[in-house]
Amino acid sequence: TCRPPPGQTACDVKPHVIAILPTYCGKSYEGPYEFLNEFCKICKAQRRPAGASEDDYRLKALPFVLKGEANTWFMRLPADSINTWADFKSVFLAEFFPSSKTSALKRKISCIRQEYDETLSEYWEKYMSLLESCPNHRMKEIEVHHTFYEGMNKETKDLANSSPGGDFTQLRVSE
Repeated sequence: TCRPPPGQTACDVKPHVIAILPTYCGKSYEGPYEFLNEFCKICKAQRRPAGASEDDYRLKALPFVLKGEANTWFMRLPADSINTWADFKSVFLAEFFPSSKTSALKRKISCIRQEYDETLSEYWEKYMSLLESCPNHRMKEIEVHHTFYEGMNKETKDLANSSPGGDFTQLRVSE
C-alpha cells in the first residue's frame, strides 16, 4: 500500500518514537485532522538521515499508528497507491472526513443558536468548538462573524449593539 518511490532515502522509525506517536483507529469520535496535525508535529521533530524528507519519515511511520478500522482500510488499499504524503492525506481524509461530514457540520454551524439560559461566553465556546470540529469549513472571517451574531438570542444582540462601538453588525471583523 505504501511503497517509497525510487530514490527515496530509507529511514527508520525508532521504538521510542513509535511509543509517543498518536494512533488513529477510524472511530467516529476521533478527529482525523487533529490526528494528522499531531502526527506531523512529532514526525517533524525527529532526526532523519541525510536526504530523507519529512514525508519519507511520515510514510515510514504510518503502519505503526493506524489501528483497528483505520489499519484494515489502509491494508486494503491497492498496492503502490500511496507514494507521497499528499497521496495518503488525500485518501485518508476522503475516507475518515468525507464531504458529507463537512456538509453536516457546516449545516450545524449555520443553524447554531444561543440558548435562552446560555451566557455569551458559553455560546462562544460552543460556536468555536463547532468551527474547530470542521477545519475545512472554508468560511470567510466575515461569514464566521455574521453566523455567530445571527445565532445570538435577542437579549445578547441588544447588549452587543449597545456596547461601546455601537451596532455589532457594523463592526469590522478585526474589532
